[in-house]
Amino acid sequence: MEPRPAAGRKANGMTQLRQDLAYALRAFRKAPGFTLLAVLVLGVGIGANTAIFTIVNQLVFKPLSGQAGDLVGLYSHDRTETNQYRAFSYANYADIREKSGVFDHLMAHTFARAGITSSETTRRTFVQLVSSNYFETLGVSLAAGRPFTLEEEQPGARIPVGIVPYARREELGTTIRINARDFTIVGVAPEGFTGTMALFSAELFLPLGMFDDIVNDLFRDNNLPLSDRANAALIVAGQLKPALPAAQVEARLEALSRQLEAAYPGENRDQVLSTNPLSRMSSSTRPESNAGLTAMSALLLGLAGIVLVIACLNVA
Repeated sequence: MEPRPAAGRKANGMTQLRQDLAYALRAFRKAPGFTLLAVLVLGVGIGANTAIFTIVNQLVFKPLSGQAGDLVGLYSHDRTETNQYRAFSYANYADIREKSGVFDHLMAHTFARAGITSSETTRRTFVQLVSSNYFETLGVSLAAGRPFTLEEEQPGARIPVGIVPYARREELGTTIRINARDFTIVGVAPEGFTGTMALFSAELFLPLGMFDDIVNDLFRDNNLPLSDRANAALIVAGQLKPALPAAQVEARLEALSRQLEAAYPGENRDQVLSTNPLSRMSSSTRPESNAGLTAMSALLLGLAGIVLVIACLNVA
């Protein structure tokens, strides 16, 4: 006997599938109560699993921003008290960006609270002040408009421009009032962009050149301008050069730490530079582990599996 043609087998399979579906529908019509209960139970189980996996995916699996390279945080700790960390001044950040030989891209940022006025109503919200290469370092391109320029980044530049999240993309080219001053929106962040953290994103991005006008007491523990090397106010992260051994990174940062200390002993005495993977839940001046987050996510996934099993058992 000759083998049945593939097209014939496919047709028979589709016929069988239609017959099975028709039988299932007749069975459901004969027992509407059971059908409704089964749909509800499975819906609850599948819905709970979907919600939990969405949360876990955002917390653990989804890459932070673009992460086009090996993205790490840069930290400065005391040589004599290794648990004491501090932020970076703009001057130190600029020197490290130019002289380290370790990073392909190195960005700086900080947070502030600002008053945004709309329809004669002012509300306080979190904004993020960033260097001109912030989005490039995180491996993303703007959805529209342009990033900040190096001129707008410079301490004391005071050029009132901003970048909005994707949800407010219609504001591109318009002006908004922040702290009683008009800012021109020049760019739109990509959809779903959350910066260096998995869940939280600022409502507005401003250039570092607006630091002296925007950053308030909540994120500022002195009255020094951003241009002062003693004003350690910035969080720094960057993309390491590809295939650069960890020992070489450590050696180059140690050498640069010594250079900065020799050149500016008052501001950099006993300070050592180091790198560490970024935390997914916070933006900090000290390294933080994701171990607790991973354990919590594993527990949530386990609970989701139990819920689905219970739903299937109830239907059975």
